[in-house]
Amino acid sequence: MRTKKTIVFVVMMGLCAAAVFAQNKGSLRQLAEYLNVEARARTVQTAVEAAGNRNALNAYKKKDYAGVIAALEQQRLNERAAAETAEAKVKAEQAQAEAEAWRQEVRAAEAQARGLNGGGGRVQNLLKQAQTMDSQTRMQRAALAAYWQENGAACLAELQAVKDWIAAEPERQAEQQAAEKKAAEEKAAALAAANNAGVTAADFVYDAARDGKGVVIKGYKGAATIVNIPAVIEGFPVREIENGVFKGNKNISSVTIPDSVTGLGLSMFEDCTNLVSVTLPRNLTAIPGDYWRDTGMFNGCTSLTAIALPAGLQSIGHRAFRGCTSLTAITLPAGLRYIEAGAFARCTGLTAITFPAGLESIGDNAFYGCTGLTAVTLPAGLRSIGGGAFGDCTSLAALTINANIDLSGGCFSGCPITTVNIGPRVTRIRGAAAMPQDKLSLAAKAALNKLDN
Repeated sequence: MRTKKTIVFVVMMGLCAAAVFAQNKGSLRQLAEYLNVEARARTVQTAVEAAGNRNALNAYKKKDYAGVIAALEQQRLNERAAAETAEAKVKAEQAQAEAEAWRQEVRAAEAQARGLNGGGGRVQNLLKQAQTMDSQTRMQRAALAAYWQENGAACLAELQAVKDWIAAEPERQAEQQAAEKKAAEEKAAALAAANNAGVTAADFVYDAARDGKGVVIKGYKGAATIVNIPAVIEGFPVREIENGVFKGNKNISSVTIPDSVTGLGLSMFEDCTNLVSVTLPRNLTAIPGDYWRDTGMFNGCTSLTAIALPAGLQSIGHRAFRGCTSLTAITLPAGLRYIEAGAFARCTGLTAITFPAGLESIGDNAFYGCTGLTAVTLPAGLRSIGGGAFGDCTSLAALTINANIDLSGGCFSGCPITTVNIGPRVTRIRGAAAMPQDKLSLAAKAALNKLDN
């Protein structure tokens, strides 16, 4: 009987010791939850090693899981403190530079005032110089003149006028911008009227279909800068515009294509460096481009700022908008399914792009070198994304993934991604390890690695 009691006592002591040990050093499950990975020894060890924290790794080897968490938390706090210290130093240096600039300005003003002739001559010279200066400077000089005349009230009044003038600066700028915009619009309207009045069928090289089905435009020989392509020539509708009709034309700035057109040629506007806007036909389903010929419809249109894509568009061809450096935003239609290789490569002015939910494919280097992009969301319908699709997008910091996708082709190479959001229905992201992860949090790295299967 005594032997049984002894065994029970020993077992209970062992359980108590294990409980104390677990309480002091934590559990593998707690550490896995902290790292947001599966509670498996190998998976947890990989996540700890990825953190690059020697203290955390030593604690893990000792199975001190609470120590691992403490070491990682201390690392996070140290990194945050270092960032805050650096930011405070920059702000202090900026404040010091501003203060020094102000002191230099005051010393220069004092030296200039001392260098003027004495007595009333000082006032006269100040007022004479003020005649050639802007309003703010004139008021400042008037205040200084009043100071030399020992007229304190007038000096304060002039200084108050300076403050009021500065406060009203935004309103003056807005009025000036409105006036400039109105003048530009009036000039553009007059130019458009003059240009449109001169565009006729004679400005085009064309063939009228013998079967009467339509006209094919083969070239443009006019001088107008704003071109409205006629919908009807010789009584037949214009159906097609062949390859390179406006290619290399440095004169045109705006082109409107009638809705009667159903076919557009390759490199139609290539290297039209002064082309600002284009109106496409409503029935267009594809914007052409050619990978092997290294060309596309708007390739090299460096002044293009605005283009409305028709609702029925399904495909944007190879290199279609490559090098359109003035294009800052573009609205992709809901029915778009394919963006081919290099379609928007080196559109350095592009700051945002919203993909439709039904987009299926993004080709190789489609947005390569779009250095203005800061965030990208991959839609749920996306099935493939090509190599280097967003390569060297050097401002791209935020990525949202809503699709089960393969990222192994270096799609985001050279991107300083700091934030990754993963949609609730995503169960697989192949090639996640190939993404740039040096700026990601431990939790983001762990979440990506977990889905890389």
